[in-house]
Amino acid sequence: MIFDGQLCFGDDDPLSDLGPRFMVHCPASKAAQLGPLTRTLGIGAVLTAAKTSTTRNAVITLRRANPAASILLDRHRYGGVHRRVARELPTQHWIDFQRALHIPWAMTDSGYIGAGDVLGLRGILRCGVEFGPNVITQLPLHIRWLTVDFDVLIEEVKAAGVPVALILESEADPLASVDAVCGLVRVLASVDTPVLKLRSDVSAVGALAFGAAATAIGSTSTLRHLYPMPESDDNDPGWGPKIAAVVPAVMAYRILDGIVKGVAANPDLPIWSCPCVCCYGRTLDWIADSNDPGRYAFEHSAAAISALAQRVMTPAVPADRQELWIELCGEAQANAISVINKPGGSRSWTPAPNLKAWRALARPRVP
Repeated sequence: MIFDGQLCFGDDDPLSDLGPRFMVHCPASKAAQLGPLTRTLGIGAVLTAAKTSTTRNAVITLRRANPAASILLDRHRYGGVHRRVARELPTQHWIDFQRALHIPWAMTDSGYIGAGDVLGLRGILRCGVEFGPNVITQLPLHIRWLTVDFDVLIEEVKAAGVPVALILESEADPLASVDAVCGLVRVLASVDTPVLKLRSDVSAVGALAFGAAATAIGSTSTLRHLYPMPESDDNDPGWGPKIAAVVPAVMAYRILDGIVKGVAANPDLPIWSCPCVCCYGRTLDWIADSNDPGRYAFEHSAAAISALAQRVMTPAVPADRQELWIELCGEAQANAISVINKPGGSRSWTPAPNLKAWRALARPRVP
């Protein structure tokens, strides 16, 4: 089955000329792999690279696979041991470079905005205004901007009146707490201009349901949120990279080894069967046994989460989308709890913390 169309979700798209509202955030080196998926799944691409030559080649590669692909470019100045900070303002050169590549929406090469750095936030937003139309102002933020200072963030973004893309810093999932989720929802509900949520995991779908203009899941763990300043410049938070894939029924990424053990201990549970266009109903342990687990984990996760986004965004009424998302978070919690960790062991494959955080938004039912 091939998806026919783009994940634009009706006529309420706040950035209609951007293209699909569901995107995948990946390094430029994966452009050849992502290109066909933008066509078959109807998704967009966020390509990350520091060098303009690498970025240009990645755009060419992706467009060979899909000339109509929707693309955003992330220069990633805000990450790594040599990260730029907010006072090092975005550059006009980077905007001009994207426009020369005929990217419909250019994204600023913003530096990292630390906790309480109002002047840095204001300076970046001012650049977003000065750079002119069809510019998305990238805001790489300390998580405190959502958990404590969301009112200030809202005030500054509203005053600037430009589209913004939020990237959140955290050791683990930045949306694992109720405060962070509530802060994000407040921002999405209060800002009149489009707000994108980049470098995300499955919570990208929740952000869409609550009004994000577009969201992007990361192709690797390092692109699913912004890690705090590392000790070395290898973009590694302190351990070797492990391949993870999303388990749709529990709405969370899991290390492949954990998936294999879960299937072995619970072979009769229906949650392991995935209907996405990459798995075709197979149990998820097939990915670990394949000849290229990294590739298939990436393709399966993109297909499965884009299908989830399509399902959640099907209702025409935003409140119905939100209610469906929260309901699915509850089902995913129950599915995770149903797993036995090992033969003879206790039940509970610990549910992803962000599920509980989103569930906290459930409206009380009127008797």
